Amino acid sequence: MDNHIFPVNKRPGSVRGAFRAGRPVFLLAAALLFFSCAAGPQKAGEGSSGAGAADSGSAGSPGDMQISGSEPAATDDILAAAAEHLVRGDFDGALVLFDRINEGDAAKPDIRLLKASVLISAGRSAAARSIIEDILSAEPEQSDALFILANLEASLGRTGEERALLERLVRVDPENSDALASLGNMAMIARSYSDAASYYDRALGGNPDHGEALVGRAVLYRRNNDARKAVELFTRAIGLNPSWALPLVERARIYKEEGFPHQALEDLDRAKALDPGNYWTSIDRGAALLELMRLDEALEEFDRAQALEPENFLAYVYTAGLRDDLGDYAGAEKDYETLTALRPDYYFAYEGLGILKIRGGRWAEARDAFIEAYKQDTANISYPFLIAANWMKAAGPASAKGFLAEVLRTVPRDSIEWAVLRLYHDQGNDVDIAVRIDREQNIDKKARMLYYLAEYYTIRGNASLADRYYILVRDMDRRGLLEWKLNTIALEARGLTES
Repeated sequence: MDNHIFPVNKRPGSVRGAFRAGRPVFLLAAALLFFSCAAGPQKAGEGSSGAGAADSGSAGSPGDMQISGSEPAATDDILAAAAEHLVRGDFDGALVLFDRINEGDAAKPDIRLLKASVLISAGRSAAARSIIEDILSAEPEQSDALFILANLEASLGRTGEERALLERLVRVDPENSDALASLGNMAMIARSYSDAASYYDRALGGNPDHGEALVGRAVLYRRNNDARKAVELFTRAIGLNPSWALPLVERARIYKEEGFPHQALEDLDRAKALDPGNYWTSIDRGAALLELMRLDEALEEFDRAQALEPENFLAYVYTAGLRDDLGDYAGAEKDYETLTALRPDYYFAYEGLGILKIRGGRWAEARDAFIEAYKQDTANISYPFLIAANWMKAAGPASAKGFLAEVLRTVPRDSIEWAVLRLYHDQGNDVDIAVRIDREQNIDKKARMLYYLAEYYTIRGNASLADRYYILVRDMDRRGLLEWKLNTIALEARGLTES
């Protein structure tokens, strides 16, 4: 099954995709909490943030606190409660709380910029821009305002404007780690890896604990095959940001690559708990379970991924193969059908579908599935054989002559494949073909052609010769071949499986 799963090196779940998405919401929530804790104790209503909630007798977390609509609340309590809304993805709820901040604090640039950041996350770019530009009109080189405006431009896909603002910010503040890390992210997206490394190193020089820079630099170490250094930086990022799922996911990928699937699964379990709605974490976790041969759990995780993003095709690649392996052929067929609808260019789905149609004896449907696969991979010699064999089973030995004549013109005349295809076309000289196959030195090619010789005898009604060649293919044990699986299906149908 894994042979048919393409390498996913550009998926949105990669760190590159995470960088493009902008600063993680949890970092914004952390900023709110940091600001609330750093502001110092003041009484509610005095015009400064405070820690009055600590004296209220509440033993709960910030998310447990109730901000009453009839009583003044300390700004730090409001910001802490807003942070909890952000963690849940409730941007509107957080913005409502900003309206509860007393007038004096609400007018401060830091508070206004925090609100602008939440507005950006909520997709309300015009309102955010109004706040930021008003602050910059009074203080054109205000670092936080420039950085948040760059984030706004990034959220709108205005890469040029984003870069210009970040470079402007670095000119104003050469050691601004946020701007340097963001420039590193942009270089990463552009695959300018040496530039990205330089930006991350500069960011970490100014702030060794900068989470995004740690993760970005770790990804580059991984890319350069320095797993030890990458794990070291990911581990540091995890320790500093225990609520951030991304470094856990990225460290898990290294653990899996280096042959530590149990440790990978531990990280992915933590990442899932932190960010249960992340499709790509679910995919990685399912793959880790699959590597550990915990097939039922892997299937459950991939089904969960499908529920998270029903229109994303990758989870169906896994579930189709798993259901096939576990004997749920109807479920596998349904997944392959979904794959062909979601990604018609993913021809392996047609191959899988064709195999299941053969298992069910639906020859015409199998033929049609392999025709779709062959349209996209005309170099795969197995497909014309399977099209012809199923065509002949569905409509008689002569039914595929026109198709075979077309195919024969594309195959080298001196090849064993041409000879067997000609056998299918002419329906004769089978003894000579059997001798030629027996002399073939390429073991995979020999096994493949023996299978199609067995199929030929099945079509011609010679069961004893067909059985002989199916058994020969089985004994060659070429499990990596598509034909080996098809041969196993034929043996099962004929009651020739080994006891």
